[in-house]
Amino acid sequence: MERPLPYRSGDHARRVAVRDLLRAWPEGTQACLNALNAVDEIADETVRKESIRQQAHALRGAAANYGFDRLASVAEQLRNTPNSDQHGPLIDALNTEAATAFAEIDAYVPDDAQAAPASMAS
Repeated sequence: MERPLPYRSGDHARRVAVRDLLRAWPEGTQACLNALNAVDEIADETVRKESIRQQAHALRGAAANYGFDRLASVAEQLRNTPNSDQHGPLIDALNTEAATAFAEIDAYVPDDAQAAPASMAS
């Protein structure tokens, strides 16, 4: 069984840095989703499909790096789906999974960056 590492003076700064990374992730993810939600505005089908592929690829990588496996899986499906008729439902599924991921981050990450870790509260 692993034991948690004891609190060290630099731990709080690392916790704040991790918190900031988690808080920043939804913004970049939302930018990818916004681009995907706007693909219907791209008239050229070849350009539209390439835009979908690129945005889905970026979203899949970011989601996988942060451990949002369902979001990454749907993004991978979208990236590998050549049929334009299937893009809309997959983009809708991405929006749903992203909303879930955003809610998980909000529930997990403390709002107060200055709050001392629980191990220091005593």
